[in-house]
This record gives sequence, structure tokens and C-alpha cells, in this order.
Amino acid sequence: MNILKRTAGAVALMTLALGSTAWAQPNLGGFVNPSVFFGTGGTVTVTFLYNNAGNNNRLFAFVSGIQQAGSINVPGGVNTGTPASFSFAAGLGAPIFFLLCTTTIPSNGVPACSAETQGSTSLSTGWWSGPASGNTDGNVHVAIVSDVFWNLGRPVNSQAAPAGSLVLGFEDLSLGDADYNDTIFGIEGSTIAPEPAAMGLLATGLVGLFGAGLARRRRGKRRS
Repeated sequence: MNILKRTAGAVALMTLALGSTAWAQPNLGGFVNPSVFFGTGGTVTVTFLYNNAGNNNRLFAFVSGIQQAGSINVPGGVNTGTPASFSFAAGLGAPIFFLLCTTTIPSNGVPACSAETQGSTSLSTGWWSGPASGNTDGNVHVAIVSDVFWNLGRPVNSQAAPAGSLVLGFEDLSLGDADYNDTIFGIEGSTIAPEPAAMGLLATGLVGLFGAGLARRRRGKRRS
């Protein structure tokens, strides 16, 4: 769990260093992130922050593969939709995935798709957070930044991210414009960890650093 906390902290530090002025239009394409969200043993709250999508979109949440009650509907248009949020419980270390269900067919402001139609190639399609392997087009569809970065640069017509949250930006096309600002949400009560391949590289790096430090200490003892 310490690794998870350090990973989330690294995202916050990196984005804090880059955030400075307000965006006329946010573009999170430089922060594409295949990380997986994990529960910290309490309540996770999802809050709508911004929309720049032509499509109607709806966000669902899954904990350990089980769909949670609640969702957020975001009609198409720049920053449309009433500010909304929903919450659910997630046990310590439980994997959390978000599904953006998207369609170009308006249906009383509600997307015509549901969680069960994820991956459809007909009128509707949906995209998962996390690794590219979870999506039918083989691409990562989310970007992740810190609350600090978002709040420093957010458009004036957007919502502020709650303190301590991670900000999740979705690309709702099959990387048509890759700006990852189609729908943006604040996620409270969770942490993130890289996909397994990245975790392996991180572990290898930590072992290397430990080995180098041990070698330096041994050399120091021989000199004394």
C-alpha cells in the first residue's frame, strides 16, 4: 500500500510542477495513464468537473468487477450537465474501474447505451479506465492528474476538484482528437497503481537502488 501512496504522490508532485495558468480549453493528452484505481477501505466519491464532448456520456463504476449503484449522466456540449456526484464503498486494495458509456444518439439527454453494451461497434460504445487491454480499440482512454494541477489551470466554467482527489479525464472517441477532456471527474477516497508491467519495472528499479546503496556502504566500510 505504501507503493500505491507513493505513486499517487508522484502524480501530484509532477502535475503541481506543471500547473500554472488557466486553460481556455483543457488538454490532458500529455497525462495518458493506464493506472488502476484501488480502494482505501472507505467511501469513494465521484464528482463531475467538466465536459467538452459532442456525445452524450454516462459514467459507471465497478469494484472488483461488480457494477456499483449510481452513475453520472453528461449530455453533449461544452460544460453541460448539472454538477453531480455519487458514492460507493471500496475495500482496502479493491480494484476500481470506471466505464464511460458513450453514444452519438441523443435519447432524452440519456445515453442509449448501458454497461452491458460496452465494446459494441453499432450505435454505442464504451471505454474503460485502466490498461489499454481493457478496450476494444487497444488504447488507453483516460488521463490522470492531481487536484492541485486541475485547480490551478481549470477553465473558469468548470468545477473545482475536491481536495485530495485524483482527476480523471476521458477520451470518448477512438483517439479521434486525443485531448482527454471529453468528460472530467474528481475521484475521492482512492489511490492508483500502475498496471502490472509498470509495477514490475518499479520493483526492479527499487531493487537496483537498494543494491547500489548496499554496495556503497560496503565500500565505505572497507576504507575505514
